[in-house]
Amino acid sequence: MNSPQAIENQNIVELPCLLIPLKGRFLLLPTVTVAEMAPYMAVRMESNTPDWYLGVYHWRDQAVPLLSFEVINGEANPMATSNSRIAVINNTRICDSLPFIALVTQGIPRLARVNAEEISEISTA
Repeated sequence: MNSPQAIENQNIVELPCLLIPLKGRFLLLPTVTVAEMAPYMAVRMESNTPDWYLGVYHWRDQAVPLLSFEVINGEANPMATSNSRIAVINNTRICDSLPFIALVTQGIPRLARVNAEEISEISTA
């Protein structure tokens, strides 16, 4: 029953997710995409990198790029606080040499269950 075809044929009613706190908003991610929530640790910034690239976070003997979701989206880089954490995210396997990325969060995520009726597209135009 674990074959991809059997999984595709299941009628999924709810999707377990995490609401990841960012500055002024939440990022909703399926729980399976978050490998681990880890304590915040400052990283050494590297020169000649984009503003959203904060450096390399060392997690489980791996070098994981640490990113700012806020800066990627054109906002100011929020300062880390005592509530900040690092979300280690499973990559989509587009690049096997980069299995994880990490995001700075502004707190501890909370669980949420999402169903199809709760999802809608918001027009930004």
